[in-house]
Amino acid sequence: MKNFILFGFFLLLFSQSGKLKAQTQPQLLEEFNKRIIGEFSTARMASEDPSLAHLILTVKPIWQDRIDGHWFFLEQAEHFRKDLPHRSLVLNVFEKDGKIISRNFSFFNKDIFLDIDERPFPIEQLSPVALESRYCDIIFEKDSSGNFVGKTPEEGCPTNLFGAQFFTNESYLTSDFLISWDRGWKDQDEQAWGLEKFGYLFEKINQ
Repeated sequence: MKNFILFGFFLLLFSQSGKLKAQTQPQLLEEFNKRIIGEFSTARMASEDPSLAHLILTVKPIWQDRIDGHWFFLEQAEHFRKDLPHRSLVLNVFEKDGKIISRNFSFFNKDIFLDIDERPFPIEQLSPVALESRYCDIIFEKDSSGNFVGKTPEEGCPTNLFGAQFFTNESYLTSDFLISWDRGWKDQDEQAWGLEKFGYLFEKINQ
């Protein structure tokens, strides 16, 4: 039974991804935003498999007066040191042709978010000029169950992390959880890093 439930969640992602709704949904962007905002945890996944990390993922809105889409600040950290995240990103989320585009950015000065003595960092004092060139987009479409299936472009995104040439992401977002599967690849058939069978299951613990 080990990992059976988790693998079942991930199979759901692929079973629904072939049944995407092409039409534009009413208030599509607002619905996506409501689901992505909040605090998520991999506690249950880590308890079922101790080899997996217990991670906390936090997504909160920023720069709410801007008109070029919706902006979010994302941080990911291990649960026992939430004040020292190992991942910080800014997301620019907007709707295009009935799809949700999540445009992902890093920062020119990444260290400003890693100094525990300076936290919480006043992200609102910054603006998009502080952002580094963006990573690949993640493109979400609604499936027949009303959830969001997302993935990077088919060719993946360039990277040199841990010997990989490119990476891919596949995501599945519901009202209660987010599955995110990042993998680095040396070529089309040889994986360099990332989980092999399924992504991380982040369950929402706070709005």
